Amino acid sequence: METKTTKRRAPLTQRGKQTYEKLLRSAERAFSRHGYHRTSIAHICRLSRVANGTFYQYFSSKEEIFVALVKHLTQNLHQALRDQRQNSQRAIGQIMLTLRAYLEFLQNHRRLYQIFREAEFIRLELSRDFYRLLAKRFCAIVQQGIKRGELRSCHAETIAYCLIGLQEFLAWRYVLWSDSLSQSALESAEKLILHGIDSGRPTKSLNSSLGTRVNKNETRAREPRVSALLVEGAETRSRLLQAAEMEFGTQGYHSANVADIARRAGVALGTVYVYFHSKEELFIELIRAINHGLRRASAQATTGLHDRRAIEHAGFRAFFRFISQHRQAYGIVREAEFVNGRFGRWYYLSLGEPYAKGLAQGMNQGELARMPAQPLAYQLMGIGHFLGLRWLIWPSFSTQSQASPTHLPNDVFEEAIGFILTGLGK
Repeated sequence: METKTTKRRAPLTQRGKQTYEKLLRSAERAFSRHGYHRTSIAHICRLSRVANGTFYQYFSSKEEIFVALVKHLTQNLHQALRDQRQNSQRAIGQIMLTLRAYLEFLQNHRRLYQIFREAEFIRLELSRDFYRLLAKRFCAIVQQGIKRGELRSCHAETIAYCLIGLQEFLAWRYVLWSDSLSQSALESAEKLILHGIDSGRPTKSLNSSLGTRVNKNETRAREPRVSALLVEGAETRSRLLQAAEMEFGTQGYHSANVADIARRAGVALGTVYVYFHSKEELFIELIRAINHGLRRASAQATTGLHDRRAIEHAGFRAFFRFISQHRQAYGIVREAEFVNGRFGRWYYLSLGEPYAKGLAQGMNQGELARMPAQPLAYQLMGIGHFLGLRWLIWPSFSTQSQASPTHLPNDVFEEAIGFILTGLGK
């Protein structure tokens, strides 16, 4: 990865400014289409129709022009949010105004947004600092709403990351991946924020809501056969996947070396290619294994539960437990979209679409409030994702942290579940 980022002097002449802007536009096209690692300075120059040497009059490296594009998006987005007139709005109105402005801005800047999403693998602090600033904005709104008596008392930072998560996954699913963000999706977000998903109907009897646990042998007999990362499979293949999880998780896909994976697994380099034809195939199989492992953990945690509200509580608990045990998986599944776009999206879609069906069933049984199930599924996934980022993943990269947290703080978990079930309204 390039690290030299000493910025060149800003262009002074009109021609220089035009060349500078041309380079930025070409870099935007290239990075958004091919990703950071598959884009070269030569490619950017060809698109701009300038000599390679001209590039270095304006930028010292590929990383510098990438960072310039990310900062352009984040600064303009925050400015767009600041321009919203919110002081006269009630708190829920301010939250929804921010959410709508955020999604509208991203719809109009899809290419830059795609570049920004890769920033966490190039310069983590750019992504982290952006979301921290956004969280402060939401915290201020929530705290003001509590003070005015419009919102229930709550832990504002937890709620802020819940709000970031739900809006971010709406953007991923309906702005980037399908360009189909609808009014009904926004309305479902407002219902979730204000009232939560609980229908208010009394829970079922203790045995049916908390579930009568079946014995372990019965549970094991019903489980699907999945990849060897966590369950059955050939021992060597399992070791390779475990080694790949550590290497890809710590080094990133492009910096990870197959030889290092083989060495960590305790096998010869050629053995890797007996099981996997390429580094990308190994990476994709690892994504499948993580996906199946998470689904299996969720299925085990919710076996015997029948009330959807109890299932959500247990399912979220299982998700955070799984992430605590597989921290490297967090970055791996996110980076997948920039290694193999189709398969990277598959990871989330294969979780989100069945999740939506389960939520719809809970609505049909009268346990959950009526709202569009598919957007709700992605909002809930986003909440889990960003709470994990904030309290489990980011602290691992902090130089001020003596040790990484071993689990999501229980007060954060309970606050988030309270928000999901009952919202912020009083």
